[in-house]
Amino acid sequence: APYDSAQQVHAIVTFFWVALVAAWALVIFKLSRSHTRDIHRFLLFAPILQLVDSMMGLISDGLCPWEHNDEKTLKTIWAIVHVLREPLLLLGLLLLSKGWSITRESLSWRDVAISGQLIALLYSSVAVQLSIRSMMLD
Repeated sequence: APYDSAQQVHAIVTFFWVALVAAWALVIFKLSRSHTRDIHRFLLFAPILQLVDSMMGLISDGLCPWEHNDEKTLKTIWAIVHVLREPLLLLGLLLLSKGWSITRESLSWRDVAISGQLIALLYSSVAVQLSIRSMMLD
């Protein structure tokens, strides 16, 4: 079967994310604590969510073929985590580009509102594109 190695791949990727999150947390909370800013702590959430995503993928692959309701619920939660990790990273990069916690300690409500609108626009355009594609395939 072509997907026999999926669980092995998820295990390797999960190990990578564990190592990355541990190293990042060690640096920002222990080694460079006096130089760490809010943006560093906020950006740590992206690899943490990626780690959770990888762990859920590893568990989900082990439970395949997902016949019971609990397995389907886990698969649904995995899909939600998978979708949430990208906007969180984009939000962090957008806040970083606005200079939050680097050139200024706080952002104005206008900056926050514009950032939120940009991310909402991005994901609504993706939703529209996927809807159009699914209509064309039917």
